[in-house]
Amino acid sequence: MQNTVPFDPGYSEFSTQIPAEAGLILDQIAQLKQSHKRKFEFQKFEMQIVPLIKRCAAVYIGCILWGSYLFHRYKDDPKEISGNAVMELPPEQRSELDYTKNIDFIIELIDKLNKAGNYYLRRSSKAGESLGVYFKAYKEFCELNDNFKSLQTTDQIKLPSAVAHFQDYDIQKLDALKSEIEEIIVLKKIDRLLQVGFYSAYSDPGK
Repeated sequence: MQNTVPFDPGYSEFSTQIPAEAGLILDQIAQLKQSHKRKFEFQKFEMQIVPLIKRCAAVYIGCILWGSYLFHRYKDDPKEISGNAVMELPPEQRSELDYTKNIDFIIELIDKLNKAGNYYLRRSSKAGESLGVYFKAYKEFCELNDNFKSLQTTDQIKLPSAVAHFQDYDIQKLDALKSEIEEIIVLKKIDRLLQVGFYSAYSDPGK
């Protein structure tokens, strides 16, 4: 068996940045005088931003699932983790790295979208409340692992409470998760990670 495992199974290809000006756009929509224009502009903006939020959530939950796989699959035989780009950053840049700032921005944006949706359309945004759960879990994942600044081996991985049930998974189930992740990446259907039946927030972990 290989002595190393990849830090990233292929998620970087799908990495998505949420525009920093997204919150400002919502503020601009709120300043429109005519209610039908506010409704129209919000719907248009929602169609643009929600797919980006969903893709970002899929990558984040994918990272948690991959970390869970690595930790539990090699619990009795820890492996070296290769390709951790964070550790390759210059020391000063690495020490200042904090993913949680961006995650907080997205969580706040989802909250604003939901409030705006309820105001303009009498419904929550298509971003929904559910996506926020993924970002909160990933924030915990980043905080527990100090933004992955010194993550070198699988036994060093610390997991968020949302995947505590992984301790009950046997090798066959863990390998099934790995296969599902690899298939999703090959098919370039990254949003399918939001429906993977291994994540306890939206599925029965016994499945």
